[in-house]
Amino acid sequence: MGALRVKGQSRIHMKQESDNRRREILGVLNSLKDWDALILQSNKASRVTADTRQKLLLLMAQHHVWQSVGEVVIEDSTDSARDRKTLAWLMKNGVHQFKYSFSKPSQDPGLWAADAVVWAFAKGGPWRASLRDHVDHVVAPS
Repeated sequence: MGALRVKGQSRIHMKQESDNRRREILGVLNSLKDWDALILQSNKASRVTADTRQKLLLLMAQHHVWQSVGEVVIEDSTDSARDRKTLAWLMKNGVHQFKYSFSKPSQDPGLWAADAVVWAFAKGGPWRASLRDHVDHVVAPS
C-alpha cells in the first residue's frame, strides 16, 4: 500500500482519490492473494449509539474467521478507551490470543487497505463486485 501513496500524501483515502486511482488501488488489493475482509454493519433499523462499535467487536469475535485473526489494528478514535476494554475482555475470555493496537490512519498502511475495501463495498456496483471474492459482509441482528 505504501508504494501506492503518491508524493505528498500522508495516506491513501479513497474518498479523495480519482476513479482511475481507485481502480489502481483496488487492482493492487485484488492482486494480493492472502487476505480477506470482514465487514460488520450495524442493523439499519437500530439506532447507532456509543455502544454500537462495542457490540460489533463482540459480534466479530463470534464470526468463524475470528479464530485465524492474529492481530487487530483499529483506527484511533475518541472511543478507543471503550475499544481497549472490549478487546482486553476478549483477550481474557476468548478462545484464542491475538494482538491489538491503535494507530492513526497516516501511521498504518493496513488502515488504508481497510478504507479502500469499505469504500468499495459501500459504493456498490462494480466497485463492490471487484472485491467480492475477499469480503464477507455481516449485518448485526437487531
